[in-house]
Amino acid sequence: MGRQDYTNEEVRRRFGVENHEHRLSRKTRLRWFGHVKRRDENSILRSAMELKVEGRRSVARPNKTWSKVVKEDTRKLNITEDMAENRLQ
Repeated sequence: MGRQDYTNEEVRRRFGVENHEHRLSRKTRLRWFGHVKRRDENSILRSAMELKVEGRRSVARPNKTWSKVVKEDTRKLNITEDMAENRLQ
């Protein structure tokens, strides 16, 4: 039988293993989210996070915002926003 080469991505997909880069970026993103949520409500960071931008995106641009990614991260890890705010990892 001949040997078949697989890419790392293919092996991770087959075995259901998450990429380390994705896990680290998720952890960093949630750490930053918790940091901003703990800030005073009048903080410029908090204001920027809750800012609603008017207008439309171009057709080719993906419709994924930072807040949507954070919500997806919290859902995948089965935690709430309050948990991220309280420094749980």
